[in-house]
Amino acid sequence: MRDLEMFLAGMQPNAPLDTIQALDIVLRECLSNSNAIVQVGRSFFSDDFGRYNLDGGLDIWRGIYQSLCPTQMGLSLNLNTTATSFIKPVLVTQFASRLIGKYLQIN
Repeated sequence: MRDLEMFLAGMQPNAPLDTIQALDIVLRECLSNSNAIVQVGRSFFSDDFGRYNLDGGLDIWRGIYQSLCPTQMGLSLNLNTTATSFIKPVLVTQFASRLIGKYLQIN
C-alpha cells in the first residue's frame, strides 16, 4: 500500500499494478458474495439489472463491468453496463422433450 500512497502523492511515476489489482479483487469479492448476483469475469449480472427473454431457451441479462484503473488524478473505479446471454434453467426432461420434438417433428 505504501507504493500506492507514493503514486497517488505524485512521488512515484509508475502505478503499482499489483496493489491496484489486489484492491480490484477485494472490490469484486464484495459484490460476488450476494446470492442475487452472478459473476462472469469482471462483470456482474442480476435480475435486478434487467433480464430479457430470447427465443431458443436463452435470456439476455444486463449487468455491470467493474475495474479499478490508475489515472493522472488518482484511482478511478470504472463501471460500465454490459449484457450477456444465459441458458434458461429447465428440467432435463423438459429440455429433452423439446429437443426430441424439434428434430423428430413429433406433434
